[in-house]
Amino acid sequence: MKKAAIIALIAFMGVILLSGQVFALDDGTPTVTSTNPSNGETGVSVATNITATFSKDMSATTINKDTFTLKRDSITVEGQVTYDQGTRKATFSPNESLAFLTTYTATLTTGVMDASGTPLAKEVTWSFTTEATPTTTTTTTKVATETPSGVLPKTGGFPIYLFVGLGIGGVALGLTALRRINQH
Repeated sequence: MKKAAIIALIAFMGVILLSGQVFALDDGTPTVTSTNPSNGETGVSVATNITATFSKDMSATTINKDTFTLKRDSITVEGQVTYDQGTRKATFSPNESLAFLTTYTATLTTGVMDASGTPLAKEVTWSFTTEATPTTTTTTTKVATETPSGVLPKTGGFPIYLFVGLGIGGVALGLTALRRINQH
């Protein structure tokens, strides 16, 4: 029996070689090899794009807004989906920034298929939580409270206060002159 199987295999290989046909063997079901953000990750930027990298070349037409989704609770996040064949990476780009300190769930359905038409064996989901709202700090520093004698009149001098605001976009500086109220 073994001899017959070997002869059949050799004959089959000979037919392939003589026919000049090239056959590619499918190396199995595609899998997701990595995601960004990763499952369970916290402190994710609200400006992030969500990506999934595959083990095989995928069919770009099967990777779309119906097969690659992002949800906050049960609410679907609107966005654009692209696939880069060279890196085997699918990207979900939200139309708007994600909400602060919120958990999101990304899903790839079994509608996602490799280049030979083999779908993911099962749906792939992963969750992550975005960063906390940045804090804004305002510091008030009194620069001058008294006027040097002889420089400004004793009644009507202007103490100057420096306001430093640290915000999301950086540092904002402003000088404000406040009229001193005559004290008797």
